Amino acid sequence: MPKVGLTVPRYSNYSRIIEISTEAEKVLATGTPYYPMLQIPIDIMLQPIQGKRTVDFMLGKLEGYLSLPDSERVAEFSTQPMCYQTNGKEYNFSDMLMIPVDLRRIKRVEEIREGGDIDLYLHFCGIAYTMEETGIYPNRIIGSGPLWIRVPQSHWVQNILPKWKYGQVKLVEMWLLEDCLGDLLAQGYTHIEGAMAHFNNGNDKEVLASIYNAFEIIAKKFGGKDPDINLFDKLLQDIDNVKRYKLKHLFYDFCQYLQLGRHEFGGGPVCIERRDSEFALNSAMLILSYISKLLTAKKEEAS
Repeated sequence: MPKVGLTVPRYSNYSRIIEISTEAEKVLATGTPYYPMLQIPIDIMLQPIQGKRTVDFMLGKLEGYLSLPDSERVAEFSTQPMCYQTNGKEYNFSDMLMIPVDLRRIKRVEEIREGGDIDLYLHFCGIAYTMEETGIYPNRIIGSGPLWIRVPQSHWVQNILPKWKYGQVKLVEMWLLEDCLGDLLAQGYTHIEGAMAHFNNGNDKEVLASIYNAFEIIAKKFGGKDPDINLFDKLLQDIDNVKRYKLKHLFYDFCQYLQLGRHEFGGGPVCIERRDSEFALNSAMLILSYISKLLTAKKEEAS
């Protein structure tokens, strides 16, 4: 059974005061094909710090990230707040990690796996509270290394991929051409990457807000303040009037839709759901790709 130890740095002489283990065969797929998640049960053992005197501690929270054999981060995870403590003796309990992934990363796993087993690595840290004579103190806890899980090919193919309907959902790649936008795209795309991270972690409202920030940067680059109708009129000035009119209003209305992730409106809070953030992310990539190709064509004509 794979295991990893965690410790409190100030008590570094006492390794593995926390031990986490799991079983590869218990790794499961959950979620939906458009919001896939890995469900990993973990067993946790807490041991009091034994020195000249016993120091008890309470585990407050575990967090970390999942990586692949090539060190690529797949996703971050975090448990709910905990309040398990040692009370002078070993304490054992179980918890469940729910780790969001996405279809692109599943595709990457398949490339690495090459039809065989897949190695997953859980990197842990967290917060523990030591109960000492002078009070209770928060401490950062760190892992001695990753928890290495080798998921057998048979389990991965029979019990995980089918749940996500992998192979039945198509990915569409949208290219953003950096040469034509320079640092403009780099700055804006930072927010798109942030939106992707929010999407992977289920923060749907923040997805819309991050995408709006990307368009805001583009507006400022072209002398505006916000992504208003004038911005898109400038960006689309080289195409025919009828198409420009339709597109500039479409792009502007989309940015107004993104405002739902930034503000509360008179009718009360707006519920942003998974399909809303998915629509926003895909639409933003299409719009940015369209603008990028348009400016590239303009640049090539000028040269």
